[in-house]
Amino acid sequence: MRVSSASVALALVCVGAGCAPGPRARQAVARIVEVRAVRATVDPSVSDGYGHHAAFVAGPVEGAVLGRLEGAGLEHAPALSAALRDIGRFAPSRHRIPAALVEGVLARHGLPDPPPRLVVVELDGDPGTECKGAGTVCADLATSLEGAARSHAAGLSKPVVGVGAVPLSGRKGLRIVLGVLDRGVELEPFPRAVPVGASVQLRGRLAPGRHRPSLEIVDPSGRIHTRSVGVGAGGVFAADVVCPSRGIMRIEVLAVGAYGPEVVANAPVGCGRDLPASFTVEVEWLRPGTTPEEVARASAALVAEERRRRGLSALTWDEDVAAVARSHAAEMATRGYVGHVSPVTGDAASRVARAGISARTVRENVARGYGPREIHGSLLRSPGHRANLLADDVDRIGIGVAFGTREGDDPGAPRPIYVVQVFVRRPLDPGRAAPSVLARMLRERGLVRAPAAVEDPALSKLAADDAEHVAAGRSLDPARRTAALAAAGYGGASRIEAVAPAFEDLVEASLWNDVAGRYGIGVVRRGDGAYVLVVYVAR
Repeated sequence: MRVSSASVALALVCVGAGCAPGPRARQAVARIVEVRAVRATVDPSVSDGYGHHAAFVAGPVEGAVLGRLEGAGLEHAPALSAALRDIGRFAPSRHRIPAALVEGVLARHGLPDPPPRLVVVELDGDPGTECKGAGTVCADLATSLEGAARSHAAGLSKPVVGVGAVPLSGRKGLRIVLGVLDRGVELEPFPRAVPVGASVQLRGRLAPGRHRPSLEIVDPSGRIHTRSVGVGAGGVFAADVVCPSRGIMRIEVLAVGAYGPEVVANAPVGCGRDLPASFTVEVEWLRPGTTPEEVARASAALVAEERRRRGLSALTWDEDVAAVARSHAAEMATRGYVGHVSPVTGDAASRVARAGISARTVRENVARGYGPREIHGSLLRSPGHRANLLADDVDRIGIGVAFGTREGDDPGAPRPIYVVQVFVRRPLDPGRAAPSVLARMLRERGLVRAPAAVEDPALSKLAADDAEHVAAGRSLDPARRTAALAAAGYGGASRIEAVAPAFEDLVEASLWNDVAGRYGIGVVRRGDGAYVLVVYVAR
């Protein structure tokens, strides 16, 4: 009996030219992975919507195992068992079940749940015949899978299980797939496809231990929408999502759990079309000797290519931020979880701050998979992760990767990859060039415009002297100010003073609405790191 286990954190079914990485990213990935294509076709009659499924009739092996699982108090989801049959049928290897394959099959079987933890067993011979009697092999199989199911279900708020068995390809025997998922939300049935302009009505109840539901949506055009959702007694919530145009819309239901925000439902919905019954997915195998650092570099290349293709600014690699990401990835691999909130280090912002990194913005993606391109595609198709990866309010990135324990006893078993991407915006500190940098930023953003507003060096010198006095806590001399204005040829001027914790805040201040004519700028950084701004506008 050969056993392997797998967990899929995220998934991608890639459609269209935009899914393919550019040449640089392709080269970075090709150096460390081998890629194969897998084609899957799901019988369209198995389900006509989420929450709807044809009857599942267990075979002898499935029945024997399910009897043990249900006897142990685990809830059986028949639709999951039916989906696991297809997953076992299409998987290229018991060691490597592509995340995209799992997601595509779950959707066609009417399951909006996140992917389950999988255990795969292969038995030679005719175990089905033995399970009709009281054979030792069947009993051993049921005992082994019951133990695996109990182990994977431990700590889950609402575990459900399924078992699917299919004939082996090329030899006599069976491939048995056990799946355990944590059902974080109970959703009422809803359609898998609706006409353009129609609404998908989501009605559900959060499982115990989850709260603060929200929706993250990628519409058919690729735009990301985030919506908060009101919740009633017992975790009940309702939301309607409109299909705006023809294509595939992805809806994620998120809730806050033990490890922070998590996806509790993930449902692609066809707008003006159905989901494809046939699809092709790519399977990645890491080449022998590949290191976590090489996977991190490939991940960074994929992010850079994605942002370049969309005309977004490039991100600078930050080794300090990468060290934070590596530490969290190592913890996730050691503790066997995927989450933003660590029981040891807290959330991403806390980890960044604890490392002594000053950041105005902190974003984080976490994932578990088996190849850099698979994980990257999964992040892109998850609305919240996609928003982080394509955000325009960050300028630096650090990526950490850790390998988990090998999933199986034989040498061919893979090691899962835990990836943490941390995106930050560091505060701008232009030093002594602060006034000129601020003036340039104001012009670039159209906050002050020539000829309506023109900077005067004499006024800027006066403003700089004032800012130095304010930053040092010294009082200002009104007579000196009047004399300086007269020497510059001005009978008077309006004076604006502001203090901001970060340099960028000076640009965002509404005070620039009042600047017209000739003006001067003075900026000084105080000892506590805050910035003092003084502006003179001539009358």
